[in-house]
Amino acid sequence: MDAIRKNLDRTFQDFWKKHRVLTILLLAALIFDTVSTIYFMQNEGIELEIHPLVRASATLFGPISGTILSAFLFRAVAGLMLAVYLRRFSAWVLIIPIITSTVAGFINFFGHGILPYYS
Repeated sequence: MDAIRKNLDRTFQDFWKKHRVLTILLLAALIFDTVSTIYFMQNEGIELEIHPLVRASATLFGPISGTILSAFLFRAVAGLMLAVYLRRFSAWVLIIPIITSTVAGFINFFGHGILPYYS
């Protein structure tokens, strides 16, 4: 058991050394997306949320706590665990959600008139 814990510690330390900047950017993009989703839901309504997990969570727990739970915590943990597990593709596993979360955040703040369901 001690060998497994040491191996996991070494794995996470190596991951942090190699992908520190991408990990911080991922967390920042997820925070931006979460805040913009809360703003969107407060102004436009929960029913217009496209992501089914975020919509269901916001319906059950409210637009603030439900969005923090599903849009930030779940995606942060899942994304980081997947990146650690798929070491060979970990940079791409981090870069793709950075881009999509950043774009989603801008759409949530400035999407009025761009997408049909905002009209």
